[in-house]
This record gives sequence, C-alpha cells and structure tokens, in this order.
Amino acid sequence: MISTKKHIQQLAAILNEKGVNDIIISPGSRNGPLIHTLVGCKKFNCRNIVDERSAAYFAIGLSQSVQKPVVLVCSSGTATLNYTPAIAEAFYLNIPLIVITADRPDYWINQGESQCIPQKNIYADFTKMEVSLPLGETEKELWQGERLCNESINAAISNTPGPIHINIPLDEPLHDLVDEKLPTIKSIEIAETKAKLSEKEIQKLSATVSKSQKILVLAGQQNPDKNMELVLADWANKSGAVVLKEHLSNLNHTNFCGSIDTFMASLLNNNIENFKPDLLISFGGQFVSKALKQFLRLNSPNEHWHLSLSKQHFDTYQSLTKVIPCEALSFFSQLESATQKEKTYQNTWKEKETQVNTLQDDFIKEADFSDLSVYNQIKSHLPKDSVV
Repeated sequence: MISTKKHIQQLAAILNEKGVNDIIISPGSRNGPLIHTLVGCKKFNCRNIVDERSAAYFAIGLSQSVQKPVVLVCSSGTATLNYTPAIAEAFYLNIPLIVITADRPDYWINQGESQCIPQKNIYADFTKMEVSLPLGETEKELWQGERLCNESINAAISNTPGPIHINIPLDEPLHDLVDEKLPTIKSIEIAETKAKLSEKEIQKLSATVSKSQKILVLAGQQNPDKNMELVLADWANKSGAVVLKEHLSNLNHTNFCGSIDTFMASLLNNNIENFKPDLLISFGGQFVSKALKQFLRLNSPNEHWHLSLSKQHFDTYQSLTKVIPCEALSFFSQLESATQKEKTYQNTWKEKETQVNTLQDDFIKEADFSDLSVYNQIKSHLPKDSVV
C-alpha cells in the first residue's frame, strides 16, 4: 500500500530508478504520505531514527560508507530545522544528502497553524539546489514535479557532490492509501564527463613544476581512493613533492607526511625557509590544522593551484593563483610525465617528521598517567584497518 499523493509516488519512482536505496526517516504526521510510500513500496532500505539531528548525522556517515546519496525524510515545521547542522557539514564535506521535508500548504504560513514555518529555501546557504513541489496534481503540475525531482537529485551527485532539498507541501487527507505499484516515470540523466587539461595547459603547468624546487601538496578531506593514492605517490616520487595529509584525507602511503601539528610546533624561525614551498597544490576538503594555515599564510608560495571540479575559489592560505577544474586523479595522471627530480625538499620534511615523531614517542613513554597516555594505549590496540 502506498499514498494516493501522486507527487510522492513520482518521487519514490525516480529515487528507485536512480538507484538511491537508503532512506532515513524521522516519524511525524505531515510526512505520513512519504512514510507510507517509501516503506510500503518495499523498494528501499528504510531506517527509523526519531531525532532529526541524529538522523542527519547518521545519514552523513552512511553516505560516506556506501559512497552513494542517502535520503532524509522528516515532518514539517521545526523538525526541518533540526537537520541544519548536519546539512551544513555535508555541504562542506561534499556529501550528497537528499533532504525531503513535508510541508503544509502555503496558505497556512503565518496563520497560527501548528508546526507551520516558511520552509522554502530554508537551507539555501548549505545546499546545491532547493525545490518546492506543486501542491496540485494536474498534468502540468505533475510534469513540473517530475522535472524538479530529476534536476535536484542529479545536482546532488553531479560535479562536486552535495546536499539538495526537496520540500513537499501536503494537504489533508494525509493517510489515504492505494494498493498500486509505483508509477512509470521519466528519469532524466546527466551524461558522465571527465575534465581533461588541454595540451597547452599541461605544458604550462609542467614547466612550472619543473622549475619549482619546493613543491607542497595538501590533500584535504576526502573519501578513500587507493588508485588516486598510488598515482599521487608516484607523482610525488618523480617531482620530489611533499604530500601533507591529515587522517581525514584517508591517505595512508608511508611517503606522505601526517604529523602536521607536531611538525609545525617544532619549526624555528631560523630554518623556516627550508620548508617554505615555491608551489602549493591543494585538493579535497578543508584542513583542520590551524598551525598549518598560519604557517602558509606567513610563508606564501609563489603559486598556489587549487584542484576543484566545480571551480571553487578556496583561498584559505591567501595565495591562490590558479583554479584547475579537474579531479586530483586526472590532474596527477596527466602530469605524470614530470621528469625525475632531486628529493632535497621531500627529504627535509621526512627527516624532520621522523625527528619530531621520535621525540613525541619518547615523551609519551615517560609521561604520567593522562589523556595523552590513555589515547596512546588505545591507539596501540586498534586492529589493523579499523575505522574510528
């Protein structure tokens, strides 16, 4: 049994056609038609999490795990606001949440109706696209709703992924059901493309790489990608570049440097020049380390290239000179012809990292019982390849 609401029937059919299977539902009254349809059609993996804030953060983790969009469904009014913190997080982490909120008809807004607030564009600063479906079910309104659902779901996964919001006004009755299958819908697809640098651009970039003696690569927050990790390690080996990563970058190659805050705390003014980059290349999400940001803002590279398929102008280090609309794997693969260079800069970083890690380990061994010693014990007992 599914709801008689045709816009919801269409939306469920589109989600199913696009292979979006995981639904996180926070129960309510106004979203009853959504619950009836998404659960009743038996085509989705539906989970029930009562608290919307918890549900949204659970959806973030689930999406990261399955590497696919995850749907959130809640009731109207202040329930929708409880999603906001996680939607903001998903926006900056490029996680494709499909947020579906039930709503009351427009004519009840600001009329003293319970759980009725303006919901259109409620997440505007933290979503790639927001749409509100028509209330009516005429042929043209159903065509419009079908197109809006297609367009917004496509936006969640195209180029740089991110959350989108589908708001659905629903009038009484809410719980009328029909024993039917989901309707046949038109699924609009976006052709898959890969950004590729022109030969002229490759030559220009390669020339800069060749003349740069100190290349620093910042790998920000991202999902695990073993192929990209190997390509990057090979490129760094040839170019002599230093790759800095935090644990949120999900890169584990032994040639990359990961002890960033400890490293930065050890730098003295008299040897800063040895670590200052000529060329900075960044990709992925943001870095957490405040010390690294301060270091690069005070020691600006000659050039800073940021890799972003959606052309984001992230000037975190106040030195941005070029935005390259290209995925990291594609970029480093196309520049893989970089000639073998000396590894003086890379060795300087690795030797310093080894030194500070040895000092840190020696200090922890002698440390009194404290948070530091407790976490060190926990870390030493984690099974290999664990996810914390």
